[in-house]
Amino acid sequence: MIRASGIYMVGRALAALLTVASIAIFSRLLAPADYGVYTLTITTSALFNALFCTWVIQSVFRMYAEVPDRVRLQSSGLFALLLSAVLSALAALAVILLSGRPITAEMTIGMLMLLTGYSVYEYSNVQLTLQRRPALFVQLQLAKLLLTLALPLAAFFVSRRFDHFMFALGLAYWLPLLIPRFLTWAEGVRVRHVDRAILGHLARYGLPLSFSILLVQLGTSLDRYILGAKQGVDAVAGYAAGADLAIFSIGMMASSLSQAFYPRLLELHSAQEDEEERRLYSQYILLFVGLLLPSAVGLHFVADDLAWMITGKAIRADAAVSLGLFAATALFINLKSFVVDLRYQIAKRTALPIVNAGVMIGLLVAGCFVLIPAYGGAGAAWASLIAAAAGCTIAALVSTRLPGTVSLPLADLGKILVAVTVMAAILHGIDRWSYGATGWTVALVRLAVQIFTGIAVYCAILVATNFGPARHALSRVSAFRARGRPL
Repeated sequence: MIRASGIYMVGRALAALLTVASIAIFSRLLAPADYGVYTLTITTSALFNALFCTWVIQSVFRMYAEVPDRVRLQSSGLFALLLSAVLSALAALAVILLSGRPITAEMTIGMLMLLTGYSVYEYSNVQLTLQRRPALFVQLQLAKLLLTLALPLAAFFVSRRFDHFMFALGLAYWLPLLIPRFLTWAEGVRVRHVDRAILGHLARYGLPLSFSILLVQLGTSLDRYILGAKQGVDAVAGYAAGADLAIFSIGMMASSLSQAFYPRLLELHSAQEDEEERRLYSQYILLFVGLLLPSAVGLHFVADDLAWMITGKAIRADAAVSLGLFAATALFINLKSFVVDLRYQIAKRTALPIVNAGVMIGLLVAGCFVLIPAYGGAGAAWASLIAAAAGCTIAALVSTRLPGTVSLPLADLGKILVAVTVMAAILHGIDRWSYGATGWTVALVRLAVQIFTGIAVYCAILVATNFGPARHALSRVSAFRARGRPL
């Protein structure tokens, strides 16, 4: 599991680096208004994918261990996905057209390709995960991200038109899916193999879950729409750039762990191996917190330097503010989605997450309307943080009603908290010591020092406190070195 997590994390890390590169380039290349439209289009794609297509993706994932006839399952899932993707694209395009911005034929076609390709690409990711093929998963990630960076750039440099940029972006989502090696999961899939009973099972589980996921997505997206409506699409550019940097960097680690552990947890649950399931779930929680908590804290302290180096000058200040706050927001969002809500999904209980997500949206909307008029993007970021923290807390408290017990490794979690606290104090001291120093070289050196110091201090504290996974890693390294010594 840990090895698989590492492979998935490499793929997600490389994807995150390319995403950072796209933010750095696009935020400088496009005008703030165009960059705002670009980010809102991607956000809208994610929202309608959650509404129409995620129910298929998550249902196939959940039923994979329970349905022995994989050909019928895949045929039924793909049939439902294609119908849903068409509905998703048409609904999202209608929303974009009603926004009032002039849209050319090239932009319309590009958006349709993006909206449909987004869903099929996510479905392919899940299928490669279920087949335990992390190498192909990594390759697909990189192929898509390289194309979504290179093609829009080439189109924009040739024509200097934003609609051509969007057309090339939509094309880039589909090109990797034309490579046969990424579609091996679809072998044997035929229309005649579509099974109505399987479709019914998928819909009964997936549609309520999809609604829940949509509400969670709205809880992380409505702030952008409200900010744009109140202060213009230009204000969304820097805010979204900083938020995306935090969400992508924290989210890639969370999704990597989930992709490695979730299939095995489902198998254990289906086999009713409760004790082994609890042990694995406890290990999952420990790794999740041990990786994401220090990452979120460290990201908060390097937010200013990252925003200064990555984003364009016109949006840099807004990006720094939202990045610093969204480091914590991303932690709560991923903790809720990949740890707490995992219990609801395994138990097929979707009503409680829907209610919880509704509470999050209510808090977010109320917070935005109260804080944005006075504080602008910073107010929207604070509203998002409050909603995410409240939603995660409520979900964790309500999850105690689910059957079964969760074995929390409290002693090891305490060691993580101590290590993070010491790390945060030292990073704060570095910030205070270098306060007022500006310039590219200073920012780069300070960023490097903080990253290296933070990792070194965090790991040293864990080793000193006899943290289990750290001790195990050291023993593995010692054994490897011993094997390599000449006799």
